[in-house]
Amino acid sequence: MKIKHILKAKDFREILENGKKLTGRAVSLYIQVEKQTGKFPLEIGITTSKKHAARAVKRNYIKRFIYAEFRKAKLRQEVSIRMVVRLIKSVNKMTKKEIARAIRQDLKALCGQIDGIL
Repeated sequence: MKIKHILKAKDFREILENGKKLTGRAVSLYIQVEKQTGKFPLEIGITTSKKHAARAVKRNYIKRFIYAEFRKAKLRQEVSIRMVVRLIKSVNKMTKKEIARAIRQDLKALCGQIDGIL
């Protein structure tokens, strides 16, 4: 699935203020659903703070991992989904495998809820 990265603060702010919030143990999703308008059915922005992942290496790993998981995900193609994924659990003392497991479980559960919204 093609994914466009959300990079502008204005876009993040719009989704955080107007989007529907779904919360898991490690991540929160803020979602806006629109009619299919462009060639990208999925636009994702990811925020990880230094509070939750102190090392830049871990923050970048988390971002790459989340983008990869959504590339593999099977979401509906007839609507355009804009979402912000926010890390809400501290992962400073977790290994990469533990981080991957926690985020994968959350994303799988939250993607099921997204299908219910659509």
